Amino acid sequence: MSERLDELFRRRAHRMLMPAVLEGWRALGGDALPLSFDDQMRLVTRVRAAEPAKATHLERLSLAQLHHEIALFSSRLTEVVVVGWALDSEPAVMIATSMLQQSVFALSSVYPDGFLLLEPLALPLTSLLAVDFGNEDDPQIYIRHKTFNVR
Repeated sequence: MSERLDELFRRRAHRMLMPAVLEGWRALGGDALPLSFDDQMRLVTRVRAAEPAKATHLERLSLAQLHHEIALFSSRLTEVVVVGWALDSEPAVMIATSMLQQSVFALSSVYPDGFLLLEPLALPLTSLLAVDFGNEDDPQIYIRHKTFNVR
């Protein structure tokens, strides 16, 4: 019973938070496609079940370096999944990699704490890029790239 209630609360939160995320992308000139709650839960399950192959150390980057890292991550893709730090509670969206590249310098307006980049659900999970925008005391950009063994 409590699992079902928890799921209902998460579904409602997903539905309530999605418009702000979509509006944030529209303000950047992008057209984001929302992931359904069920697709997002499949994504969460996939990330949690993935067998890590390698993770880079947390690196401090400039905005230009972040742009470069995002370009490297998304170079073989046409779309990516973008979600805030709370993978299982912040709404995830699909965005064209070209739009992502144009928006790098303003992503903190949509994701003030940071975000995760992942491959679309249709592809095997091979890597994840985690970006942290720091805080008021430490306004740096930090990044970690994780790769996974493909089963």
